[in-house]
Amino acid sequence: MANFCNYPRTEKISEIAVPNSLNAKPTSVTIGLNGYKDFDGNPLEILHPPYVSVRKGDVIGDVQLYELSSFHPGRWVLEARTQAGITWDRVDAVVDDRESFFAGFDRLDYPGDSLMKTLFDKTNLCWCGFYLAPAPSQGKGTSWMSKKSYLQQMGWGMAPIYVGQQTVGAGSHNVTAAQGKIDAQGAAKLAAAAGFDTGSIVFLDIESGPPATPATLAYYDAWASELEDHTNYSPGVYCSFSGVAQSLYNLNSKPVFWVFSVNQYTCGPAKGGYQSVNKTSPFPTPDPAQSGVSFAKLWQYVQAPSGCGINAGGHSVPSVDFDSSTVQDPSNPLFY
Repeated sequence: MANFCNYPRTEKISEIAVPNSLNAKPTSVTIGLNGYKDFDGNPLEILHPPYVSVRKGDVIGDVQLYELSSFHPGRWVLEARTQAGITWDRVDAVVDDRESFFAGFDRLDYPGDSLMKTLFDKTNLCWCGFYLAPAPSQGKGTSWMSKKSYLQQMGWGMAPIYVGQQTVGAGSHNVTAAQGKIDAQGAAKLAAAAGFDTGSIVFLDIESGPPATPATLAYYDAWASELEDHTNYSPGVYCSFSGVAQSLYNLNSKPVFWVFSVNQYTCGPAKGGYQSVNKTSPFPTPDPAQSGVSFAKLWQYVQAPSGCGINAGGHSVPSVDFDSSTVQDPSNPLFY
């Protein structure tokens, strides 16, 4: 008779802990079915509720391995059954509660493969900004563009960023509704070229502070609507918390909002009511709703000019912005 086991041990188990896949690390667990065939040599079937994903893995000796994942907290029963529907063994899959908020960072230049692995292994950082380029106001920094598959395989969540037209500062300044539609198509092409799945959320980067000008509003609405209605991607927006976010939301509330609000944290000495952010893990994960924008799902709470950097595993990454999110992978619309 077959029994579920915690491979490489083969003794029968009655339950297994499954990490919530919405959390940062890890997102799945491996379980074994020792003696996975019936008396006629037919493989047993795993009956499981839709709340648990069961993916068949390798066969090692008499043990069939399965990878379990779920984002539904609770206790769920898995059964090993014969083709005739006879249960040979069962196990409880106990899925963890999801974490509240998730630590992330963004940086214009890609830190390098080895550093990204160190950051994932040695810190609580689990998602990162991912610059789509060349974009209208970010033409040279294409170092992220070939790294999506590598980062995803490692477990990183990502927030693809498209730096569009700007009303002030460096970059391109053709801030019109017509250009918004053109740029939405450009953002979709870059997201596809980088390897982001259909439906992924792409964040339009709007750098200007308050107030949101009529030109900015028209450009934003055209960009978001075009991306939503005429591409394979979904809109998000990165913008100032101070007045701008509310104006954009009042016009078009469909995008996921990522706001920058840097009046509560600093990477320098704590003073004047600011909380100091160290360069070592764990990094803060404040609730984005406390940014000053109740509908924000991501919050950039401190920026590189205040001296922010990361020290981990004997390595350092200078000039980073720190962020917190309600989801582990901001690009995935199913997580919100």
